[in-house]
Amino acid sequence: MSVEPICNKAYSIVSRFTLSFLFYFIHHNPQQHLSTTPFCSLCLQNKAYLLIEKAILFVPPKFIKRLNMMRSVASCTLLAAAAASANIDLNAHDSPEHGVDVLSRLLQMKSQTRKLDEREHQCGVVFLYHIPGTDGSALNEWLKKLKDDNDAEYISSVENQPFKEGVEKMIQDVKGWKIVHAQDDSLSLHSDQGVLQKWRDIVTNQQCAFVTTTAFADTIDHSVSHTYKKLSKCDCTPEEFKERGYDMAGTWIGQLDYFLFNNGEVPEMEMKDKVRRGVDILKRQFDLVVLNNPVDNRHKVTNAVLTVTGWSSPGPLTAQIEGDLIFTKELVSKFTKMATKNGDGDFIDAVGHVWNDDLAYLLKDLMTQ
Repeated sequence: MSVEPICNKAYSIVSRFTLSFLFYFIHHNPQQHLSTTPFCSLCLQNKAYLLIEKAILFVPPKFIKRLNMMRSVASCTLLAAAAASANIDLNAHDSPEHGVDVLSRLLQMKSQTRKLDEREHQCGVVFLYHIPGTDGSALNEWLKKLKDDNDAEYISSVENQPFKEGVEKMIQDVKGWKIVHAQDDSLSLHSDQGVLQKWRDIVTNQQCAFVTTTAFADTIDHSVSHTYKKLSKCDCTPEEFKERGYDMAGTWIGQLDYFLFNNGEVPEMEMKDKVRRGVDILKRQFDLVVLNNPVDNRHKVTNAVLTVTGWSSPGPLTAQIEGDLIFTKELVSKFTKMATKNGDGDFIDAVGHVWNDDLAYLLKDLMTQ
């Protein structure tokens, strides 16, 4: 399906507006909905993200996240993905009603996701799939404290190998609650989705709950986290690290690639198929999916865990510690290009739309046009 005619038509509208207007809009209307601006009639059907990519090179750092959000909302690539999921031909329609149709069907995808049974259960397994760079370490540390306070069994792929065999043995006789932490060398969900389903069946057949959760991060936040991780492994000062080009020569695995293939080899795959595969596995296998933007979303996981287990909180999540690095506009631009190349841009957008209701307000705005 080609969306170029629609994108190019809308881009001609976008190009009439200067960067100064964009800066003014962001500065004075940070909460204003894009669909009320003159970027284009449907907001999503345009190439405003190209203009915003250029703007990232000039705006102060505190506005970068706002620009990144606007690029996300304005991406015509995402509308194409949404239309494909809803079996709509983008080239057959060009009206506000069409935008409502696409958005409403996208929002309906939320109803197709797994729903957590939030009743208290006497036994079960909490399964955390920990993607590096998403603040999953804070969730894992919190779960470990919870395990200590309640004398629960805990297994982690970081500490216990072979991991799959260990989990399989642990869940054969579930009494009380157990916690599973999956990170490196755990599951390659693209091929191991059946393993996760098998574990769910084993646990639920014992009349116990199986709670699966994972967390993702804004693409910029994820890149920043990995950059700090590289700095921590570098025997150098922040200034020396900056002079070395932030060690960007050796890039990291993106969130989508890690979710699908863990820390193994990433095979060649069509980007749209990879994004669709990631979303499909999330819909089928995960009860709690959070996007750490805002960070408070992490508490959706902790609150749900406390509800289903009946346990008391061991304390708050550890706060993320800010570092001393200054992230240049050039570096942020590299982060954005990396996220586009590895599929994180579209995938994290989809996670935000389906699990975080990022586009809910647009439907209301379009229906009033």
